[in-house]
Amino acid sequence: MLQASGTWDLRNVWDGPSPLMKTYVFFLLIVCILGVIKLVWSWILVPPFRKGAAEKGDFVVRSLERTAFSLSQWSKITILVCATFLATSLTDISQRLMGEKVVGWFTMLIVTRDFALALAFGLWVVLFTYAVRWHILYRVSRLRM
Repeated sequence: MLQASGTWDLRNVWDGPSPLMKTYVFFLLIVCILGVIKLVWSWILVPPFRKGAAEKGDFVVRSLERTAFSLSQWSKITILVCATFLATSLTDISQRLMGEKVVGWFTMLIVTRDFALALAFGLWVVLFTYAVRWHILYRVSRLRM
C-alpha cells in the first residue's frame, strides 16, 4: 500500500462555523422571530380582512405605529450588526491569509462565498422586517381612513 507522508497545517483545517458566525446567525434568527411576533400581534390587535377595527379607537393606531417604529429600529440594528460582522470577519480572515505563503483561487472563492452568504442572510432579514413594517403602516393608513 502506498502511503504519502505530509504535515497538517492546523490553520487550514475547517472546523465549522466560527463562534462569531454562530452569534450572527442567532441574532438574525431572533430578529426574524421578533418580526413574526409583531406581525401576529398586529393581526390579533386588528384582524385582517375585517372592517370592524375602526371602532377600537386611537389606541390601536398608536400601538401599530409604535410597532412599525420598533421594526424600523430592528432593521437599522440588523444592518449595523451585519456590517460589523463582515468587517470583523474580513479582518480575521485577512490576518490568517497573510500567514500563508501562497493563496490560491479556491481559497479566495471560499472567502468570497462566505462573505456573500453572510451579507445575503443580513439583507434577507432586513427585507423581512421592512415588509412587516410596510404591512403594519399600510394597516395604520387603512384605519385612519
